[in-house]
Amino acid sequence: MMMSRAISRAFLNAYSENQPIRARLEGVADLMRHGYIDNAWEVIQQLNQTERQLQPLEWLSWACDRLEILRPPPYDDPNDVESIALDGLARTVAVRAPTDVMIARSWAATRVLVAFGGVGEAFWSVPPFLEVPNCHLVLLRDTTRLFHVAGIEGLGSIYAECVVALHKLIRKLGATQVFITGNSSGGYAALRYALDLDARGVLAFSPFTRINATEEELAKFPAVRPLSRSRPEMMEDLLPLYANHPKPPQVIIVYGDKHALDTEHALRMKNLANVTLEPVRGYDGHHAWAKLLDENKFRPLLKRLLSF
Repeated sequence: MMMSRAISRAFLNAYSENQPIRARLEGVADLMRHGYIDNAWEVIQQLNQTERQLQPLEWLSWACDRLEILRPPPYDDPNDVESIALDGLARTVAVRAPTDVMIARSWAATRVLVAFGGVGEAFWSVPPFLEVPNCHLVLLRDTTRLFHVAGIEGLGSIYAECVVALHKLIRKLGATQVFITGNSSGGYAALRYALDLDARGVLAFSPFTRINATEEELAKFPAVRPLSRSRPEMMEDLLPLYANHPKPPQVIIVYGDKHALDTEHALRMKNLANVTLEPVRGYDGHHAWAKLLDENKFRPLLKRLLSF
């Protein structure tokens, strides 16, 4: 099994018994963020024997107990386990590779929050998502760098299959109200999928709103190039899709007003009646969600989303 440096470091930190407890907890959190739930739980159980009543460990234990990787056929093979050896670990570790879908169930919940992360191997799993009451959580990561619109491992190989699979998953969870959030390329996916999932609302952070780029734009924005090469038919402008939709969801778009590209993409949607823009004043970065999380302004936006 090939592992990136970030994932290898997460395993080393979590499993190395000579590491300080803070580093081990960070390793556990990173394993969870990358979808290695079974491994995170194994280390948590070990630490619970020696580090009882440690608040961060209690939170990680509660969160990990809720999380699971979605492994529908043909992925759901109980024998699909590998033993990995890493320099610095005294023993091999049994690992089951995750798909790109992670869920957290909430007993008898009627709502579901679908969260599309940006490009990367980690799930966009900020703590406020797990803390929402009466709400299931579906986390989706974009390891293929294709904006979630050309297949998601665990759901399907094309967009239409993913939409069908998400509808089935939402029904299986028992949710009747769908809310969607996303960041960066995941913000584009959130806005796109919301139209086909009958979502009540969307909270999009620094989203692309158009990816049917010209050659000049492709040269400037490398994030769009993988999709343009492999599935150019999936590159669409969201503005006409929303303008022509008979019943679009309510949308909140958050962006740093000093970030030129994010501002450009947000302002394109400003005249739509269902869209509210929330600029982060004076912020020139692309991670507006992280800025708001640090300033304790993330949860109020999430509450607004769930009130639609």
